[in-house]
Amino acid sequence: MRKNPKVSVVMSVYNGAEFLRESVESILSQTYTNFEFVIVNDGSTDQTSKILSEYEDRRILCIDNGKNLGLAKSLNIGIRHANGKYIIRMDSDDVALKERIDVLVDFMEKNPTIDFAGSQAFYLEKYNKTKNVFKVPLTSNKIKSKVLTNPPFIHPSVIIRKESIRSIENLYDPRFLNAQDYDLWERLIFENRLKPANIKLPLLYYRVHELSISNSVNSKQRYFATKVRRRILKRFGISGNINLEVYNKFVYGGDLQRYSCMRLAHVLGQMYNVNRTKFLIPVWSIKHVPFYKYGIWGIKLFYVSGNNRLFSVFKQLTFILKSLLSFRCQ
Repeated sequence: MRKNPKVSVVMSVYNGAEFLRESVESILSQTYTNFEFVIVNDGSTDQTSKILSEYEDRRILCIDNGKNLGLAKSLNIGIRHANGKYIIRMDSDDVALKERIDVLVDFMEKNPTIDFAGSQAFYLEKYNKTKNVFKVPLTSNKIKSKVLTNPPFIHPSVIIRKESIRSIENLYDPRFLNAQDYDLWERLIFENRLKPANIKLPLLYYRVHELSISNSVNSKQRYFATKVRRRILKRFGISGNINLEVYNKFVYGGDLQRYSCMRLAHVLGQMYNVNRTKFLIPVWSIKHVPFYKYGIWGIKLFYVSGNNRLFSVFKQLTFILKSLLSFRCQ
């Protein structure tokens, strides 16, 4: 184990033998060298233990849970063993670009007011590296707006200033079996009031494979993401399953009838009004309620509902134009 590392890279792995070696070696071959690599083996039953035992690099600390505890608990264990000033996340099936740690540390050193940051990433389609970029918002204001609907970070791309989370006993909530990262970003931003950012450069190959896009995984992901959105609405004084259902349809692009559009306008209007006193989102930025699909009648709804107050004059004009084009196509 390296003494006095500036960076702690934390990884949890469960039955990840297929991609583990490539992932580990992408960290060990970084241009930045002052780091420790904390790897938590979460009760794997495949060749994961054998692969990890082959590494004799003194920067690696392997922790064996003995049984499967889940991602959240395993990451909390890894973070408790982290000694660095910065904690960098890494997944066992992704591949880091060789300058990744260098760029992240340099960014945090030059921006001492930033508490945690991520980066863009290239898509890695199972075995094929692509130049297609998974883009996330860059500025703190845009990130805070994005978290109202979806995670604003690529989880394994993130670096966290350890001092900023020192008072948080368990960073990840073990009750979240999926969407652990969305839950975390929402709490860090709204409860702990930490300042986020994203770097413009892609620093990671983010792997997408069959399991990550399966219907069962998506269903679980949506269930736990909905729990986060329920908490978000509660922060704005909004409760009720109907309001949550309409808001979720809005997030996922589901079909909204006229009544649902009016209810959604009420929800967003209340969020906007509460935000004017609580300042949860410094710069309000959220997409239109889809009134435009009702053409001229939708324009009336847009103003009667008060939804127009949420947008600049330019965006209101854009909405009117879209509504008129929609009416013309009907």
